[in-house]
Amino acid sequence: MTPEGKKYLKGGLILLAVGVGAFAIWKIYKKVEKNILDKKIRDAQLGEAQPIVEPSKEKVVTDTELKTSVGKKVYPKGNYVILRSRSDVANNTFNTVIAAVNKGQLAGTVIESIIRDNYVWYKIAPETKNLVSVDVGSIFGKVNPDKSATTAYVREDVVTLK
Repeated sequence: MTPEGKKYLKGGLILLAVGVGAFAIWKIYKKVEKNILDKKIRDAQLGEAQPIVEPSKEKVVTDTELKTSVGKKVYPKGNYVILRSRSDVANNTFNTVIAAVNKGQLAGTVIESIIRDNYVWYKIAPETKNLVSVDVGSIFGKVNPDKSATTAYVREDVVTLK
């Protein structure tokens, strides 16, 4: 191998090592960021410590109970409630949080009720004038409210129906 070829080979190996190292650091950073975000969102959504429900004592909700919530107004139970684009608290992506609604403000009107992960989730038509930004604890900081959202999800244990 010529001296020039050795030089290119050495440079290529160095670039490969730097690339692999940067990728590994990026993956570790993303995993830590996701864990922090998931914990902050979970804590914010739950507000207070909730008792652990044993699998043998799962909640039983009838279709009639689910249908009776349709049309009711939804208000935050705590200081605020987070509106989501899907019925899932353990977010895998940043974009599932639409906005928040502060205590005493109308979050929206129930369109549909579903059961997921032993909770009733309400699909609502959000009251866009009451949407506010929310800090989800990521490097992105606050999520600005998506006032164009036509539907959102909230969980039964963090809202009150009237």
